[in-house]
Amino acid sequence: MPQTPQFLDVSQYRGVTIAQLLEERLLEPPTIADTSTALRALVDNQGTPLILLDFSRVTRFSSAALGMVVELHQHVRNRGGHLCLANITPQIGEVFRITRLDEVLNMAASNPEGVALLKRLAEADSRP
Repeated sequence: MPQTPQFLDVSQYRGVTIAQLLEERLLEPPTIADTSTALRALVDNQGTPLILLDFSRVTRFSSAALGMVVELHQHVRNRGGHLCLANITPQIGEVFRITRLDEVLNMAASNPEGVALLKRLAEADSRP
């Protein structure tokens, strides 16, 4: 696995890449751009990516960060994989609801729920 920046902690669990966002505030364009680049590289280094994006440390989130998540979702889908967001605070969850992205993006209350969801989605994809 490639080296990841200090604002992203990456691990593997049951075939799922868990990328924990370490920044509490995803507000600054340089941080968002670097995070996006690192996440896209994670996706590009996998056959069929299953990515869980862990928001447990994130307390503030800009519209640019929202755009980063949408772009990451599309990048993962284009590679035949799935993305799940987990551990989203109620405040940030409200942003996803207002923008109706909660209807498009996979979301889970916890990492174990997100991993289970991603495994089910991958299993469904593999059925004829």
